[in-house]
Amino acid sequence: MDVTIVGYWGAYPAADSATSCYLIEEGETRILLDCGSGCVSHLQKFIDLNKLDAVFISHEHADHTADLGVLAYSRLIGMQLNYTHHPIEFFVHETAMAWANSYQKDPYTDLKTYSEENRLTYGNLSLEFCKGKHKVDSYAMKITSNVTGGTLVYTADTSYSPEIETFAAKSDLLLAECSFYEGQNGELFGHMTSKDCGILARKSETKKMILTHLPHFGNHPELIAEAKKEFTGDIILAKDNDQYQI
Repeated sequence: MDVTIVGYWGAYPAADSATSCYLIEEGETRILLDCGSGCVSHLQKFIDLNKLDAVFISHEHADHTADLGVLAYSRLIGMQLNYTHHPIEFFVHETAMAWANSYQKDPYTDLKTYSEENRLTYGNLSLEFCKGKHKVDSYAMKITSNVTGGTLVYTADTSYSPEIETFAAKSDLLLAECSFYEGQNGELFGHMTSKDCGILARKSETKKMILTHLPHFGNHPELIAEAKKEFTGDIILAKDNDQYQI
């Protein structure tokens, strides 16, 4: 299973970058986790947009959804030009249809739902979901390769919670949102600090952690140093274009 960092900023993208967006590939199965601002431009470095199967959306905030509309337009054009005959599928939580319904654009998009109760098989991948603690309903995702058995857990936006800790247990790769530095009050805004991320990695016994959804202030290497006070395993800062295999 290949994981590509398409965008990693929180709130808004820095110049020539993108907010939350992660490409997951296993064989011919290609999905995105979230589709933030700037992601469609950067995604084309790695994949033909017409070959993307689906987007799994954690929550409604714009830094995770801003490019859904233009991605839908790309599929409209792709189908009109006969580059593909398949609509792109957008998956949201079953309670999210009120805000997500505008993305149902027959015949070039297909809006579908996921739930915490059901494990979802999608091509060569299996996905599970866990509600986080955020200002709006937001869902962490566990992606398992049906080929290798490797697991990725993406926290999406959340403050620290025992539920996310249990959900991330024994993961091969933990993609953890890290919006604040140690000593700041991340919980107030529904986000994690570097210390929270370190505790999450240690208690969940993950093998490797990538810090993402990074802030536009401070010195990012300090986030790693602060997280390492709690977790002695591998910690990496998300960067544009980085790719990992699980």
